[in-house]
Amino acid sequence: MTGTPKRDAVRGTGGESLLLARARQARRLRATMAAVMPPSLLLDPAWDLMLDLLIAFEQCESLCVKDVVYLSGENPTSALRRLDKLQASGLLRRTVDPHDHRRTQVELTPAGRDAMARMLDHLFDLHPTDDAPARPGPRSFRPEGL
Repeated sequence: MTGTPKRDAVRGTGGESLLLARARQARRLRATMAAVMPPSLLLDPAWDLMLDLLIAFEQCESLCVKDVVYLSGENPTSALRRLDKLQASGLLRRTVDPHDHRRTQVELTPAGRDAMARMLDHLFDLHPTDDAPARPGPRSFRPEGL
């Protein structure tokens, strides 16, 4: 992991950005969920990967593909497939490490950082609005008109 320029952000407790604090809290929540319930029931490697990339960005660090594969806990083929899908969605990008051309760095794109910030804002919003219900509405599997 290598450093990148410091980022300006709204500061939370302890001087870290509010976004970083929320990302770390979400990561702790995931770890708690995995400890309480069978981990295989709560797998969401894409979310976990995006959290790790956001935390790395907020800490002015970079992750290489090998780091991401290790952090994902998945086999390399599955992790690389997930990276491909997230990159195709425009949420992350891979670039050659300028200090070691054998390594490829992985980082969130601005769209990926914005999406994560919005998700974390929504996740930790203490003042929900009427336009985003806490529960999904009633569902019916009957065709309309019956």
